[in-house]
Amino acid sequence: MAQIMKPGAILIVSAGLPRFIDENGQPYQDMNEGETGFSWLQKSFTAVYTEYLKATSPFNHVDDVAGTSWATWEHWAESNPNFEQVTTWDMDIQIGTWKPAASEEIHYAHELCQSNVLRLMESYVPLMASSAVSDEWTKRWHVEAVNEIREQKLHSYLRWRWMWCRRRDREWIPKD
Repeated sequence: MAQIMKPGAILIVSAGLPRFIDENGQPYQDMNEGETGFSWLQKSFTAVYTEYLKATSPFNHVDDVAGTSWATWEHWAESNPNFEQVTTWDMDIQIGTWKPAASEEIHYAHELCQSNVLRLMESYVPLMASSAVSDEWTKRWHVEAVNEIREQKLHSYLRWRWMWCRRRDREWIPKD
C-alpha cells in the first residue's frame, strides 16, 4: 500500500466492529437467552462473525470477536517503516432514533444506521443456513434480532473503529 502512495499522503481505514455497545458505552456480552442483559442482536452477530471467520481463513481466531482484524490493521501500519503518525479512535453511532439527536443530519445518520443494520441482518441468513447452525435457530435469531432493531428494544450503538496514518516524506522503504 505504501509503495503506491505519494509521500505525505494520508491513509484512512474504517470498519464497523461486530459488537454492539449499550447506552453506557459498554459492549453487550455474548450471553444466553434468559440471562440479564441478553441481546438477540449481539448473539446473532457473534454467531455470524464466528461462522464468517471459520469460512474465510484457517488463520483467523474467534477468541476475540471484536478485535481480531482490527489489531492486524493497526499492527500492519505501525510496523511499516513507510508510515508515521498512526492514530486510532472509536466512534459510536446510535442505532435508531431512541434518543434525540443534536441536528437533523445526525438524526438521519441514526436512521441510516438502523436501516443498514437491518439490511446486514438479511445478508447473514444464507451464511448461517450453510453453517452447522440449525435452520430453526437461524430463523429464530433472525426474527428476534430484527424485532430488537425495528422496535428499538435495545438502546444501542454500533462501534466504528478508525485509523489514519501518513506516508512518510521520503523514498519508499521495502518492508522486511
